[in-house]
Amino acid sequence: MYEASFTINLAINNPPEDILASSEDCITNVARYAAEVALKVYFDDVRTLIHTNVASQLTPLLTDKDRGIRTRAHDRLMALSRWEDEDLPLSSNASIVVNLLHGLVDPETQAYEMPYAKVGSKPLSFFADAIVQQCTSTKRLRKPPFIRGGNFLAVARIAVEEILSLTGLSNMKSADANNFVKDALIAACCSLKINHILWIRDHDGRHGRPTITICHDVWLNLSATDKPPSMVVPSFLSRQQSASSAAFRASEKIQTSDPRGDWSAISVRLVKFHTVLHKMSLPTKWNIRHLGFKSLPQEVIDSYTEVRDNFVCTNPLEQLSVMYAIIACGLLPNIYAPSKIKHTDNRFMA
Repeated sequence: MYEASFTINLAINNPPEDILASSEDCITNVARYAAEVALKVYFDDVRTLIHTNVASQLTPLLTDKDRGIRTRAHDRLMALSRWEDEDLPLSSNASIVVNLLHGLVDPETQAYEMPYAKVGSKPLSFFADAIVQQCTSTKRLRKPPFIRGGNFLAVARIAVEEILSLTGLSNMKSADANNFVKDALIAACCSLKINHILWIRDHDGRHGRPTITICHDVWLNLSATDKPPSMVVPSFLSRQQSASSAAFRASEKIQTSDPRGDWSAISVRLVKFHTVLHKMSLPTKWNIRHLGFKSLPQEVIDSYTEVRDNFVCTNPLEQLSVMYAIIACGLLPNIYAPSKIKHTDNRFMA
């Protein structure tokens, strides 16, 4: 449990820079990242189960007297090794599945198909529901999709707890919290391209309870279509987004009021142009680096530099010139449209 907690908390406390890039989506991004970290532990559990079972079958064949048998066993182990090295081992990408099938299937049978369970395809929400249900259950019985002896269950429980803590809600009884955790898991599955997972053997009408032990050679297809996601934003996200928007508007107001602050002509509507007349510098887009030096004549570059270096912010005429320049840029490329436009009926319109 300590290792599981350490794994998730280390990831959440040290996320990649792009995870925190958007203040409005920060909570959602961190939740999805925590789910991705947990699911990568599931990848390890899948690799271990498959490798253990396939290697136990093929290792004795590596010393067989028949050269053909030794060669086929070696080829299957090499293919399995290539599959294990994949970053997204549960993807349906052909270059990944081919190595998985080559490692799992005995070439004598030529049964090169994914051995899917008879329950048919399920949506990703089925996988997410199973994870959340097991992680929030007080029972210690390990059920699918968790692999016996694997580490995913311990890590997933910590991940679900940490994702839940991001919402500020106390438990999964809240519909908002429940859906938020499931949505994070589904988004992580999409990011990691999880198309199938290991599953249990079909019961086939046998007496007794169905097995709950995951095996290495039965898969559950997750390609079924999910229901359209709800467009209702959870209340805790609405509060967070409202706070972020208010802070962003306040920061824009502070920057706009500062005469020396940067400003963008693109974000200022012409009817609001009077709000930036106090600025002491040209807009940020007025940067000589935007010019194509190799394609423009020197006189254009000189003119551009002259305006930049000698702009007088308090001169009304120069302020008007900037305004006209912004209007002209907004009209491009239509401002240079030909005077005669050819129509499909071969007539010309002036």
